[in-house]
Amino acid sequence: FTVQKEFARCGDKDLGDLLVDLLVDRTKQPLRSILQIVLNESLAVAPKLTHDQLSALSLIFLFRYTINNGITNFQGLDTYLARHVAPFSSSIDKNEACYQHLEYYGCGTVGIGSVELIEVFRRKYAGLFSKGFTEAELQSRQPNVPSNHQILTTCLHDHSRKQVNAINEDVIKQQAAKYGIVGDDIQKLVNLQNEFLMAHEDIKKFIVARQPYMQRVFEVWGESDMKHFTLTSVGIAIGHANIKKNLGEFTDLSIWIN
Repeated sequence: FTVQKEFARCGDKDLGDLLVDLLVDRTKQPLRSILQIVLNESLAVAPKLTHDQLSALSLIFLFRYTINNGITNFQGLDTYLARHVAPFSSSIDKNEACYQHLEYYGCGTVGIGSVELIEVFRRKYAGLFSKGFTEAELQSRQPNVPSNHQILTTCLHDHSRKQVNAINEDVIKQQAAKYGIVGDDIQKLVNLQNEFLMAHEDIKKFIVARQPYMQRVFEVWGESDMKHFTLTSVGIAIGHANIKKNLGEFTDLSIWIN
């Protein structure tokens, strides 16, 4: 009834699709639970938000709360950004009122701390931004792995050098367990990846050169309260549903709310 009423009130097809996705998730929760309560609240709040506010929630959720460990090369990054970020890139807003409104309706809070977007890329997708290291540099760090070990690979940016064959720290640890690497050698591999990462500005230039719309995403994130915004469960549910509306499918919401 809420979905019908709100759609009839505004006639916005995008909002209608979003509310249907939230409603579908809600119908999968027969028992009273945190997720059910959150989805009920999300159905009431979503119609009170503008298109740019929904886009902001989607990108904050995507960058701050999710990670795609399946990205292993530059083409994978291009595809990921084109599908998940590009649809929202033109509608996000720097206006302070945008985030005050989201805060008022319980979607999140504007805090003192901040998360820099380029650091999100550098930390979650470090394997794409390695400058690589030489045989001598590898040996000087003394990990107990030879240069031809499967946990090392040719550097994506410089084929004359090596890099750790993992997208981020979590995957390094998973791969280490798979290959029987234990103890200090795991941390040495993590340190090796972190030590030879590209500088922030170089990473940004690389991403923008491949996906020009990312220039605006970096600017709005850096010059607005996006970088200070922490989502509530309602903000997560709405951001998740808005991404799902565009993609047709997305990871189950219960990963973040249970």
